[in-house]
Amino acid sequence: MKETAVIALILISLMTLGVVCVQPIKAQYQGDITINADGSISPSTAPIQQNGDLYILTGDLIGSRITVMRSDMALDGDGHTIQGKASNTASLTLGQSSNYGGIFLENVHNVTVKGFSLRYCLVGVSLNQSSHVTISGNNITGTWGYTYYSSYQFGSTDYSTYQDPAGISLWGSSNNIITGNRLENNTFGLYLREHSEHNIIVGNTISGNTNKGVLLTLSSSNTFYHNNFDNELNVYDSGRLSSSNAWDNGEEGNFWNDYAGPDANGDGIGGSPYMIYSNNQDRYPLMKPWEPDVAPPHISVSSPENATYNDSNVTLTFSTSEPTSKISYSLDRQDNVTIGGNTTLTGLPHGDHNVTVYATNEAGKTGASETITFTIAKPELKSEPFPTTLVAPASVATVAGVGVSLLVYFKKRNR
Repeated sequence: MKETAVIALILISLMTLGVVCVQPIKAQYQGDITINADGSISPSTAPIQQNGDLYILTGDLIGSRITVMRSDMALDGDGHTIQGKASNTASLTLGQSSNYGGIFLENVHNVTVKGFSLRYCLVGVSLNQSSHVTISGNNITGTWGYTYYSSYQFGSTDYSTYQDPAGISLWGSSNNIITGNRLENNTFGLYLREHSEHNIIVGNTISGNTNKGVLLTLSSSNTFYHNNFDNELNVYDSGRLSSSNAWDNGEEGNFWNDYAGPDANGDGIGGSPYMIYSNNQDRYPLMKPWEPDVAPPHISVSSPENATYNDSNVTLTFSTSEPTSKISYSLDRQDNVTIGGNTTLTGLPHGDHNVTVYATNEAGKTGASETITFTIAKPELKSEPFPTTLVAPASVATVAGVGVSLLVYFKKRNR
């Protein structure tokens, strides 16, 4: 008894001194998460912090799937992990969607998904009927090895969607950008199907995928360059006789693990095309893996200048040193406004203003221009002409009145 009391006193003393700290263990969140079309998060207790159009994951998820149904937003993983419940198909219970993990975008546009680590999910990131989406800077590995059917609702019509295990999967999704991702050791690295067209796939590492690096089904007019391919089968196109995709940007293509040259002039670009199919070839294959440019793009602003303008509308004209994936500007240090190119700053009040242009290259590096300070002149007040037509009659009347008064005065004086 005495020994027990002594031990208890020691523990109490240590806790008092802060040497031993007993804290409750915070339970990890479980369950699927939905970002609804109105911007709300279901459930509200999900570990996602909303700041306007930006949604940030604040903790790792196991067995949870994030479904995005809102457009015009960004979803940032902030380095956190989403992991499926099963690391192999033997321990998976088909039909339990929470087992699948991953991020699913449903009929949305203008969405960015970045900064996630996705492991052992059925699909890392899935785009269904979505456009103008940017998927960047994600690490996706270990998608499982079989397919399943799932029902999705678009408007009032149900579609039975055939989902293949892939790092990134696009179904009927066009005009998207996939850049700076690592798609490694999946069943399929990237899957484009059902008329997914005009997508740009640039600066990704697609390696070690057990079935195919890129799988294409009924999808044409996509552009691939600056990607590193290292798979047993790098590309398979089910419509290879009819589909046509671009495998370079007109100057440089991709690195292929099974391409050996030649490179007679030593410029790092192969002297012969890399043949995918007869109508699909990389004309400028790279001799070594592509590495992203660590330097941000340089931006030169030619208008406005450090000057005074009389018009409240001023053109914003600039150029960048390299291709970009995003361009925006900040006027008077307010929030950035995304633009597609040169634009016009309209309705500027008189006074001093400043503008800075930002550009992000395909490697995800963002550069800023010099901040330009300029002035909108205060409009001049137009002076009205002196009303001579009214003054003249008034002057005549005044003179006449004075004359009559003087005449009356002198008559009284004479009397």
